[in-house]
Amino acid sequence: MLSLGIRLARNAYTPGTPRPLATFTTDEAMGAWPNGTRIRKEVFTDGDAHGIGELGTVVGSIGPLEGHYGYFIRWDDMPHVPVFVVGNRIGRASDD
Repeated sequence: MLSLGIRLARNAYTPGTPRPLATFTTDEAMGAWPNGTRIRKEVFTDGDAHGIGELGTVVGSIGPLEGHYGYFIRWDDMPHVPVFVVGNRIGRASDD
């Protein structure tokens, strides 16, 4: 197991090629938004379960990896399922 909640796994489609897989953590990566931070979805791509403007709460973070932090988010509509989101797809929710 590597630090920062990342482990290497063998890619089933390309034998012998390791790929990083995130595992759930409640740790807070140094420099990342702290757990409890309210966030808003800002970037949507096909296949995403949540649309732009939807709200959630940071419950863990890893990174930075390739210049971005990864966050585990409990979305308001799915509070019992932490979901991994790359930080460049979310922003802090305003206090308005």
